[in-house]
Amino acid sequence: MEDLKKGMKLSGVVRNITDFGAFVDIGLKNDGLVHKSQLSDRRVSSPFDVVNIGQQIEVTVLDVDMERERVSLSAKSGNPTTPTAPKRTPTPRKAPSHTEPKKLGGNISFS
Repeated sequence: MEDLKKGMKLSGVVRNITDFGAFVDIGLKNDGLVHKSQLSDRRVSSPFDVVNIGQQIEVTVLDVDMERERVSLSAKSGNPTTPTAPKRTPTPRKAPSHTEPKKLGGNISFS
């Protein structure tokens, strides 16, 4: 862990996926975390939509916390195998239909 420096490019394998990110094995005792905000250049709703367990990805070291033995990683641009969130096609919306009010037949009397 002492050899890791911010900005280092590494290859790793996704070992676990949670709602907040993916844990990547980069050859250390503990896996590094790629927070969901760092998984793709696009907005990621769910990490499960972007990476799969066992997938090999290229990551960049963002931070090394020696005291807590944690490594923060990024899989954003600049990496040849950067996962990308699927493009979502906007759902076409129908224009509201305005219909003329119907005229009712008959007479109205007021007493």
